[in-house]
Amino acid sequence: MATVIFFFLVSCTAGQNSTELELGEEFVVDKSLGFTNGKPNPGSYIVGISHLNIIVGDIDYATEFYERTLGFVQAHNVRGVMYYKGYTSDSFARDAGFLDGNVKVDIRFLKHPTIGMHIELMKYHEPIGSQEIIYRNTNDLGGIRHVALEVSDAEKAFDYLKQQPDVRMIN
Repeated sequence: MATVIFFFLVSCTAGQNSTELELGEEFVVDKSLGFTNGKPNPGSYIVGISHLNIIVGDIDYATEFYERTLGFVQAHNVRGVMYYKGYTSDSFARDAGFLDGNVKVDIRFLKHPTIGMHIELMKYHEPIGSQEIIYRNTNDLGGIRHVALEVSDAEKAFDYLKQQPDVRMIN
C-alpha cells in the first residue's frame, strides 16, 4: 500500500516554470524544486508556511470563529477580498483529485495580522464529501494532530480560549 501526500508548493512571486493559480497573485503554484550544483536541495526553497486548508460545513460560521478566537481577518490581494463563492475550475478540480473536473466550492482566505499566516476555508458544494467529523486519538496514524501557535502569554491565551463557546479542549 502506498501513501500519496498531496499539497501545493506556494511562492510569493512567480518564477520560472511556475503557473499562477487563479485565486490571486499572492498564491502561486510553483512546480520547480531547489537545486544546488545540479543536486536536489529541497530545504533551499522552503521559506515559510503559506496557509492551512480547512474544510468546513459553514464558511461564514467558520470565518466568525477564527476571527473571534484567534484574531484572523479577511485576507486581501491586489484583486480585493480573497473570497471566491461558487468557484469552479477544471484544473483546480483535477489538482484536488477530482479527475472528472467537476467541483464547486466556496473559498475564503483569512490572514493573521501579526504572523501573516493564512487559513484557507473551503465549503464544498460539489462534490459533497463525508459530513462526519471523526475525532482521532493523539497516537493514531495519519493526519496532523495539532498546530502549535506561539503566543505572548500562554496562560491568558488558554484562559481566553476556554471561555469560547465553540472551543473543544482535550483537558
